[in-house]
Amino acid sequence: DNQQGWWDDEHWRMYGRKERCVVEGGHYKTPYETSAKWCRAITERGGIPTTYFQPGVRSEDYAEAFPGHMLFNESHRHIPDAKGRPRVEAHAIRGGIYKIKHQESYDYTDPEFLKHMRTVYANLADAGMRGVFYDYPTRAYPARGGMEDDYSTASAAYRTVYRLAREALGPVCYLQERLGWGADLATGLVDSQRTEGDTNVLNRKIVRRTGLRWYKNRMITNYDMDGKALIAKGPTQEIPISATERQAILTMNYTISARLLLTETFSKMSPAVIHDLSRTIPYHDSTLSARPLDAFINEYPSVFDFAISPRWHQLVLYNGEPDTGKRFDIRLSGDPTFGAVGLDPGHSYYVYDFWNDRLTAKLQG
Repeated sequence: DNQQGWWDDEHWRMYGRKERCVVEGGHYKTPYETSAKWCRAITERGGIPTTYFQPGVRSEDYAEAFPGHMLFNESHRHIPDAKGRPRVEAHAIRGGIYKIKHQESYDYTDPEFLKHMRTVYANLADAGMRGVFYDYPTRAYPARGGMEDDYSTASAAYRTVYRLAREALGPVCYLQERLGWGADLATGLVDSQRTEGDTNVLNRKIVRRTGLRWYKNRMITNYDMDGKALIAKGPTQEIPISATERQAILTMNYTISARLLLTETFSKMSPAVIHDLSRTIPYHDSTLSARPLDAFINEYPSVFDFAISPRWHQLVLYNGEPDTGKRFDIRLSGDPTFGAVGLDPGHSYYVYDFWNDRLTAKLQG
């Protein structure tokens, strides 16, 4: 049993997280034992209150209380493995530790469940909640059918997860989809999408996955690469981060992402870390993003160009293999499709080094 499905103050007071949990007992505690009190406290401190849903993760007590709200109208509908046996959850904790069997979840086409969800979001809106982070969202995709609406597609049911929140919380709210479908099914409904699982590092694979979506970033949603460490990284934060690596993390997050999620509190940051962070925020609010000039040349793009104007380009050279030296050969004029910056060959251009704050060259286009 957990708070999923219920999503009300009573069950947030009842349940916390098993394993890895910093919350003993329930999520909501005095003096913030209600959504309204918690949202008010966050807002008074200058924050934007958002909450956390697992829209396709079951709570057994909810499924047993409302079988009609579940796919196939069954409280317990097991998902079979290749041999037709009930499949054990793939999740490391739910399946690996508790051996929980994978079962069908909520029916986002069922009229009574939709009525319940509208009440859930109305209560959150009245409390002052401004957004929701949806974790494991693809579990809400009814891949095997079982919907109350015989004429609904699975994709339409999946979009309903976010549509209901958007309708209740209003046009200015913050809905985040973690690791959503590659087909961008939630386009127009979510404000941001995580491209990574849980990670506090940056590497060339992560850069590639987000960087190649440059033409969609900030245009249809805001991509983020999950939280990033600036002081120490790794599962237990045992690996110190150098100043150069920190500047690379901040540079690439600004260049290819649209959000910066930090895994460390400001209270642990030295003046040097705070200074570096301050040089890359606020992020620009234009719908444009940096283009990977070598997208069709290299497996891992490493040259990113943001054209502020025909006369002013931000050029980022990213060495995704920091233990090796890397030479960058970039044509200033020529076709950007094949790696050139596309500047005017008849003009000359000043080169300014951002992190070292110095003029470094004057080059012919």
